[in-house]
Amino acid sequence: GVCAFLSCTKLTSVSIPAVQTISRSAFSSCTALTSIDLHGVTSIAAMAFYSCTKLQTVILRNASQVCTLGDTNVFDSTALAQVFVPAAMVDAYKADSRWSKHASLILAIEDYPDIDVMLVKMCDLDTVKHCEGISNDEVKKQLRKHDEQFGLLLEAVRRFWDFDETNFVILGDHGQSDIEKNINFNLLLKENGFITTDENNHMIDYKAYCHSASMSAWIDLKDKNDEELRKEVYEFLLKIKEDPRYNIGYVFTKEEAKEKYGLYNEHIDFVIEGLRPMSFDSTLSGNDLFEKYLKPGWHHTLASHGYLPERDETTTFIACGKDVKEGIIIERSTMLNEACTMAKMLGIDMEGTQGEVWSDLLREK
Repeated sequence: GVCAFLSCTKLTSVSIPAVQTISRSAFSSCTALTSIDLHGVTSIAAMAFYSCTKLQTVILRNASQVCTLGDTNVFDSTALAQVFVPAAMVDAYKADSRWSKHASLILAIEDYPDIDVMLVKMCDLDTVKHCEGISNDEVKKQLRKHDEQFGLLLEAVRRFWDFDETNFVILGDHGQSDIEKNINFNLLLKENGFITTDENNHMIDYKAYCHSASMSAWIDLKDKNDEELRKEVYEFLLKIKEDPRYNIGYVFTKEEAKEKYGLYNEHIDFVIEGLRPMSFDSTLSGNDLFEKYLKPGWHHTLASHGYLPERDETTTFIACGKDVKEGIIIERSTMLNEACTMAKMLGIDMEGTQGEVWSDLLREK
């Protein structure tokens, strides 16, 4: 309708499959809009895209007739650089007086640059699991939503790109687990003389400090060269691990963390994790070691991540397409192999990087 999306300044692209007419000023002053893809449109009214200052690309897919313009000002005050139409319609568009102002910009859709890689992030499921836990009706609702969104992407590729020559991959960057316990580990370090604070719980000095990685944590020693301190902290952590009150199930030295998991940082001296899924906090406030502490404006999460890859709550990797064999199941593997495998699908060898190609998953080229 008229002025339907007027001044929608966060709108970046438009694809309209089932509309014939774009009304007057429908998208005027959509200053973030960069591209429009109009499938069956036969007429565009005056000022429809006026002052869309970043608009560069227009795609008109109707192959039966030239799309009429209500005025020559339809694309005024834009950055229009290319208008793609069906190859059989290029001459007709260039000869049409209504398009004479843009004749030099008209190209065949067949010349539209191919898309090599498209990345789409769907993050609602992550948020819902943090807030609601990992298994409930809200999670199922988000899974259905993402399934519908992925279906739309598949249909778009089927209609407008080369579906049979495309690989599709669904993956996650981590799993999640319901949190069973919380521990404010710095309070424990403080109680045992490794951290000193003032009366307002502001840190004055430290020998060892705990940084949270949500469901694991790493211990940072102030003096990296003090081997006596390193030994003292290590023995303290092992002692805490033996006490069931604290639910510490894993203690790794920096050497073990690097060798086993490739986890390395100049500040990581030890890594700890709960026996059962447990959230770590780095607060120095409060007196209750197990109380959930929240910064102003924060809220509790019921599930989280940041734990050992051996745990059952992992993520997934699903692939199909021209380079992917059917029916292949990889029970368990490292996420480091994902990038190498997807690069191989694109004909790229990622030499010198961590990870290996899942060769059993891919067809011979």
